[in-house]
Amino acid sequence: MSGSVREWSMLPEETPLRDALVYAPYGLYGGFAAWIVAAAVLLTVGQALAGSPLALALVAVLVGGPASVVALWLLVRHDSLPKWLDGLYLTDRLTRRGLALAIAVGAAFVGIVGFLWPRGTVLLVFLGTFVLATVSSSAETTVAFDPSARRVVVRNDRRRDSGATKRIDLANVTATYRLPLGPLGLYVCRRVGANPILVPVPERHRPSFERALEEGSKTGPSAEPRTPSTTRPMRIMLVVVAVKFLAVGLALGYLASGNTEGADGILFALPLLLGGVSLGYACYESWLARRERTDEAAG
Repeated sequence: MSGSVREWSMLPEETPLRDALVYAPYGLYGGFAAWIVAAAVLLTVGQALAGSPLALALVAVLVGGPASVVALWLLVRHDSLPKWLDGLYLTDRLTRRGLALAIAVGAAFVGIVGFLWPRGTVLLVFLGTFVLATVSSSAETTVAFDPSARRVVVRNDRRRDSGATKRIDLANVTATYRLPLGPLGLYVCRRVGANPILVPVPERHRPSFERALEEGSKTGPSAEPRTPSTTRPMRIMLVVVAVKFLAVGLALGYLASGNTEGADGILFALPLLLGGVSLGYACYESWLARRERTDEAAG
């Protein structure tokens, strides 16, 4: 790299805030899982004390029986086991003690939320985990910016593989949205032929970064537009799956509406959400396919 390259990280290496952000998604999701496991254990014990062997039989078969043995055997025999471990154990900064503490705090938080708002606990945990994982990933990001070449290299220290390093030509950035976070701004950059990416930029580098974005937009993109990753039959199947999810969600909502004690929104919110995501993805892929056909006809 040339001498004009400027490097920075979103947060200092050793700060309580960074450690909290790193462990937050694991604590929330792990705390929720701890409640699920505890409920399953209590249900099993309760059924056993009540004289019903059904719960014990299910646990023996699905958790501690032949199914678990087969699953462990397949996992051990898998040739790419290290890759799976790298995908699950996302950062070397995690420790067993830190994970245990994070899960304990997460379990306490889920318990409080469940007591105050039991119906929204599941939805809150899954959406909250996604948001926390996004913020946590950004906290582990380091950036190298070359103003003369109008290029940014974003490296995520969470992952051990090279796929976490992304080289961005600012000429391929079609639109940006800046989220001010005090002395640092988080830029949401939409790119040609690639997914949007988050680029943290300190306030002191903001003028040169925005100048490079403006100059890059004048040169025009060098990347090819994104093409659909699905075929027409696959998109039709996505629409069918979406319609089924939407129908199930609406049916559950209709049935629950007759309950005098109040409808549980989670019962039909999740199928509606899955159906909406599937339908939206199918429409997006269809739009890409239509644009590709239009470009080919124009060319």
